[in-house]
Amino acid sequence: MKRKLLILSLCAAFLSGCAEGLVHSECEKGIGKALPQYIGPAANYDVHVEGSSGEILNGFIKHIRIEGKEVQAQNDLLLNILTIDMDGVRYNKKHEIKSIDNAVFNATVLEPAINHFIRSGEGKKYNMTSKLTDGKIEVRFVPKVLGVHVPVSITGRPEIVNGNKINFVADKASLAKVPLPALVVNKILAKTNPIVDMSTMKIPVTLSSLTIKPGSLAVVGHTNLMNIDTSTAEAKPATIRL
Repeated sequence: MKRKLLILSLCAAFLSGCAEGLVHSECEKGIGKALPQYIGPAANYDVHVEGSSGEILNGFIKHIRIEGKEVQAQNDLLLNILTIDMDGVRYNKKHEIKSIDNAVFNATVLEPAINHFIRSGEGKKYNMTSKLTDGKIEVRFVPKVLGVHVPVSITGRPEIVNGNKINFVADKASLAKVPLPALVVNKILAKTNPIVDMSTMKIPVTLSSLTIKPGSLAVVGHTNLMNIDTSTAEAKPATIRL
C-alpha cells in the first residue's frame, strides 16, 4: 500500500510538473510570435516567463524576459542585442495587456550599426563615420569648404537627448584643433545628430544611462508596452497569446 501511494505521489508530481512546463512553454511561444510585429523583426527572439501556471492562466505573469539578437527596431536602426525585463504583467481574458509594474530596456548597438544609421541621413553627405572607444567617440567627416574637401576628426562624448535620442557632443579641446571654425563644425554636427534615434521605435523608450566601450554603445532605460504604436493597418492592441 505504501509503495502504491509513493508511486501515485510521484506520478502526480510528474504530471503537475508537465502541466506547469506546458503552460510556460505555450505562453513563451505566444509572446515570441507577437514580438516581430510589436518590436521589429530579428534574427532571433528568446522569451522566458516566471510564475505559477495558475497565475498565468488567470492573467498574471510574475516576470517576462525577452532577449533579441539583430533586432531591426526601425528602418535604419539595428539593435544588435536587446533585452526587456518586465515585472508584474497583468492581462485580461482577451489576452490584452492591462498593466505592467516595471519594464527595463537594455540594448547594445555595435559600431557598424551606428555608422549605418549615421550614413542613412545627413551624415552620408559628409562621408561621416564614428569610432567608439572607452567612454569616447571619434567622429570623422569631410565637409566641402570653398570648393575644397577638408578632412575633420573630432573626439567627444554621447549625450542622451529627450530621453530617446543620442547626440554626439564634441570636446572643446578637440574642437579647437580642427582646421575649421567651431561654428561651421557645430552646424554640421547639428545636421548630422542624432547618431542613434529611438524616438520612432514601435515601443516607446526612455533612456536613463549609456556606456561606451570599444566598438559598442550600450543603453539602459524603461519602456512601456502599454503604449505600443498601433498606427499601421495590421497593428492590434498589445496581446499575449497563450
